[in-house]
Amino acid sequence: MRFKLFSFVLILLITLGCRQEKTPELDRDIINLKLANYTRNFFVFERMRAYDKDTLETRMKQTLRLKDRVKDCSSPIVNLCILIDWKYSQSQIIVEPNAYIKSPKEFEILWRDMNGVRGLIFFEEGDRKKHLEFAAQVLDQLDRGCEFYLKQDSEYIPILADTISRKAFHITMLDYYGLLKSL
Repeated sequence: MRFKLFSFVLILLITLGCRQEKTPELDRDIINLKLANYTRNFFVFERMRAYDKDTLETRMKQTLRLKDRVKDCSSPIVNLCILIDWKYSQSQIIVEPNAYIKSPKEFEILWRDMNGVRGLIFFEEGDRKKHLEFAAQVLDQLDRGCEFYLKQDSEYIPILADTISRKAFHITMLDYYGLLKSL
């Protein structure tokens, strides 16, 4: 009887200890934002304040990086940048891996959900479509609460593991989608 009780408690503790959800605490206003109502003015006057801005080519292009992103190089980080061409009313998302990643032009990220289902997301530097495909695939898994691991030198290193980097990735993608729709 005592052994069964001890076994039950042990299994219960292990089960509860392993169910750490990796869903970031995100700004409800951003999540509830309906993309149909997302306007260019909303982005320019409300959302752009959250970004560091660099102006290129006589103010016709801007790069935007979320201010609340992780800038550390002691662990692998994948940040996003929104490039806006105001002259042609176009925008694109740019994947920006940090210096920790040994081959930033081409890398793999393994994702794993709470049920143990796994998958790989490949990044290969190239045109805007490749950057968007990678970011969209990561966002899909991020929304599902998956864990991410960077494959580097035959080992898997946690990436997008902290709330700040997950939140930054998520918010930047939502803003990009809203901006894309409004331009």
